[in-house]
Amino acid sequence: METKQLYKMLGMVKEFYAAFNQNQYISNGRYVNKDRKKLREKLFNEELKEYLTGEFKENVSEEERQIEKLDAVCDMYYIALGNVLEKSKDRQDSVRNVRTGKEFQLRIATYYQNQARFNNDLVFKAFEEVHKSNMSKLGIDGNPIYREDGKIIKGPNYFPPNLRKFFKRGA
Repeated sequence: METKQLYKMLGMVKEFYAAFNQNQYISNGRYVNKDRKKLREKLFNEELKEYLTGEFKENVSEEERQIEKLDAVCDMYYIALGNVLEKSKDRQDSVRNVRTGKEFQLRIATYYQNQARFNNDLVFKAFEEVHKSNMSKLGIDGNPIYREDGKIIKGPNYFPPNLRKFFKRGA
């Protein structure tokens, strides 16, 4: 992924943190506690599993496999960039951590992007679509809804990302 695109993606994730009352986790230089670290690792591992499930799913079209893998790659980037925000001391530190690839999970997301042969523009456009979908998770009252472990869950206005449009002929 190009650094310029990663910076824009980082900005979208920061927008998500602000909208979902997650700013207390940003710029601490580390995770705020062990439970937060475990949650972030669990979320990333769920997406990695989703990618591998998509890769080896039987009785589905190649397009369906690609859609599942693209969704997982975008989610891996989303989580990894959130980790950058959480483990960086300030904006400059987060930019430096993106540029240097210090966040290991960013390298994993890039690895699977390359494995699937998704070009940077495709992933960036799909990431924008995933971001719109993520922003639709707010509850009717405009506040986030949380699962017991702290994961944000889908509100009633949620809509899934339309990643299929990136695989239609001529798209």
